[in-house]
Formats: sequence, structure tokens, C-alpha cells
Amino acid sequence: PTEVAGHPVHPVCNQILTLCTPVRPCMSVREIEFGDDFDLSITEQTTLDDHAGAVVWDASLVLAHALHLSATRATGFHEDQLPLAGLRAVELGAGLGVVGLTAAKLGAQVVVTDLAAVLPGLQQNIQDNQLQGRVQAVEFTWGRDCAPLGPPFDLVLASDVAYSSAAVPALLTSLADLARGATAVWYAFEERPPVTDQALQLMPQYGLTFSEVPASELHPHWQDPSIHVLHLRSSSSSSL
Repeated sequence: PTEVAGHPVHPVCNQILTLCTPVRPCMSVREIEFGDDFDLSITEQTTLDDHAGAVVWDASLVLAHALHLSATRATGFHEDQLPLAGLRAVELGAGLGVVGLTAAKLGAQVVVTDLAAVLPGLQQNIQDNQLQGRVQAVEFTWGRDCAPLGPPFDLVLASDVAYSSAAVPALLTSLADLARGATAVWYAFEERPPVTDQALQLMPQYGLTFSEVPASELHPHWQDPSIHVLHLRSSSSSSL
């Protein structure tokens, strides 16, 4: 599709394959490479052409590569000592799971969440990448009680989740609920005013502070001036 949920799609990835079989009719498969460390095989959901969780979004690729670079910068990547081993992560609005599956490849135990219609595609990508032992797909609606997800988490991930003004308060409620204590939050977005601006402006009201990751700390080949990666933290005061 050239447009999803009213937004243009600008696919950026290493390789796109189109598979047409009786089991998977005309599925687009994206092979996303992380240097010599590992790669991901991500199947897009052509049966959900009008759903934001149907395609790979550019911000998810930028965030996935930034996470990989950050995790491996000091120690490199070693299968016998994965850089995020022992950490627990959750991804909100995971879509096809690019970011959450990247965290799992780096060693984290990950809960990827989205609406019920998206879960079959998430499950397929988990299986295709042989990550059943590290990734659990869970239905979750923003704004609801986060307790069933099993917090606290070490890491909260979210990319291109601010696409509807009506959904922003619920999104920020869930981010604030999960961003407790020492939890680190990685939040990436492509500029889509006014919605992305609204999310930033409202964050302090939900007890969230943020700082932008400078371009020098992003992967040199996986960044764009219109895509931003933020670190969010829970602040000590909230006007709610």
C-alpha cells in the first residue's frame, strides 16, 4: 500500500520480497539486516492494508538500529553473552514487531503488544524469527490497566504510535504507567503534525520528561531529519 491509516508509507529496508503461496497469499517479506550480528525476516500483512500495524514504518527501523547500536557499542555482539540478556522489555503498538524482536535478538525477554487484529501477524513474525522463547505477544489497549503485562520493565519501546489525536491521551497514560522508577523508555516518531507535536506538548502533564538522542548516537545509515528518537523518563511531578 502507498497509504495506511491516512498516512503515506515510505518503506526503507534492506530487501523486499513478495511471496505468493496458498498459505501466504501475496505477502511482502522484509529482510532487515543488523550488520554481521543478525537479521530479521518481517512479513507485512496485506490483509490489513488499512491498518497502521500492517506495514514496517520508517521510525521503527531507525529505532531498531539505534537500539542495536547502543546495546553493542561497548561490548559488541556475542551469541554467548547477549548485550540485553537479563532485561525485560515491553513494546507498545508493536505492529509487526520490528523493534521488540530486535530487543529479543539482543537478549531481552520481550512482551510485544497491540490490538487483537494485529496479533496474528506479530505471532507469525515471532515464529519466523524463532523467538518464541523470548517474545510474548499480548493484546493491549492503551489507557487500560498495565498490570496484566507484568511490570515493572527495564525497557519500554514505542515507535510511530502517535498518529491519532484522539488516542494520544491513552497512549501517554500507558507510557507514564510503565515508565516507573529506573525504567528506560525509547520513543521514536516521524514528524506528522499536529499529532506528534500534541504528544510532545502533553508529555509533561503525564509526568514524562524527554531528551532527544543526537544524530551522532544513531546509526549513520539509519536516520532522517524528520525522524526523532527520544529517551523518556518519569518526572517527580505531574499536573494530572
